[in-house]
Amino acid sequence: MKCNMTIAQYFHKVKSLCREISELDPEAPISETRMKRVIIHGLRLEYQYFITAVQGWQNQPSLVEFENLLAGQEALVKQMAGNSSKSEEEALYAGRSKQSFKQNAV
Repeated sequence: MKCNMTIAQYFHKVKSLCREISELDPEAPISETRMKRVIIHGLRLEYQYFITAVQGWQNQPSLVEFENLLAGQEALVKQMAGNSSKSEEEALYAGRSKQSFKQNAV
């Protein structure tokens, strides 16, 4: 999966390619299970732990459910990255405020 692709874009690309391949050989269509394996193999490392957890479930999600789960995980990763950046900015601002206070106190 290219770094700039969203989960939705990635799923669309894989499904389109699988559909095209299946049209070339209608007697051997690509199954949902195989499509999920292709998708899992191409995901970025940041999804590795999530995929491991899902693979441990007794009832495996359908392809649509799997896409929704990954989209939710993608949103969570983006939210966490945003919160992390915000915390770093706040820490830098707090550090500058302390320096200004020390300089004015001397």
